[in-house]
Amino acid sequence: MPGRKRPASFLWEGRPQKLARQGDGMSCVTDAMDYDFDECGAMLADDAGASAGAGSSSGCLFINASSAAVAAFDFSELTGVVLLEELHGVQEPRNAPPADVYVPGAAWSVPIPKQVILCQILGRLRLQLHGFGAVIEPCGMVRGWLEVDTPPSGVHGVRGRQRFVGGQRSTNYDAIESACFSVIAELSVKHDVIVKDLNFGKVKRMEKKLRAANEWDKLFRYMLDMKDEELKKIKRDYDSLLMEVKSVCKKFGDVLPVRCSGLDDSKVDCEDAMVMYAGVRPPVFCFEELAYDLVAVISKASAAAAEHGGMV
Repeated sequence: MPGRKRPASFLWEGRPQKLARQGDGMSCVTDAMDYDFDECGAMLADDAGASAGAGSSSGCLFINASSAAVAAFDFSELTGVVLLEELHGVQEPRNAPPADVYVPGAAWSVPIPKQVILCQILGRLRLQLHGFGAVIEPCGMVRGWLEVDTPPSGVHGVRGRQRFVGGQRSTNYDAIESACFSVIAELSVKHDVIVKDLNFGKVKRMEKKLRAANEWDKLFRYMLDMKDEELKKIKRDYDSLLMEVKSVCKKFGDVLPVRCSGLDDSKVDCEDAMVMYAGVRPPVFCFEELAYDLVAVISKASAAAAEHGGMV
């Protein structure tokens, strides 16, 4: 339409399929595709024309509803019927990308409004929206309503006309969304309209992977905690053994040629207790060799512990 802003594209996956007859009714399966709303209305019109001779719009209708960021657009160009843009357009999400409304790999998702889903259903079933509105109730809440055509009950039936009322909401937009949900629920229960979420299977598979990953994460964390406790126990046992060797050197300090420091305080750390060889070099007598070997063991163990951050 001249002078009107081109609506944003809506990214789907796959390719559309034309209408297919199923018994006396009509079945419409639309797989995900790269939808441009300028072309969507024409496509719906072509499909509606192809099914004009069917004599009925009952049967099974599959309408795809995905989850993605939706930019502001004109609903009437989607189906050629008057919709709810006078009350509220669909607002572009905050910090949304300017061009593509769906970014693969992005960690955010905005559900498609019920207005868009209802718009597609009405277009596919060639139904008309006769009116809509919102009423402020005495409690201050808002209740929305829609008056739309309903599909014929049989092959040779005639269309009905019904008013649907939504629940109480705090804003006009939410009230109209609730009314749209009431229409969709009615069409789903009584007229076999199926709203098919293309992302449902992928989301469930991703949730399954996420649960499995969380279970593995818990298992690995448990194993790491157990390993950490085991290392701490080994470190305590090692410090205790090294402290006992130093205590032996101090205990036999009157026989062994060693000098001990820091062993008088029972609360001293093992690293702070020092034992040094004070005999002749090289050692001559057996007790000197014993003292020399004990000090060498303590020195090597202390050096190894310092090199590995306090752990041998």
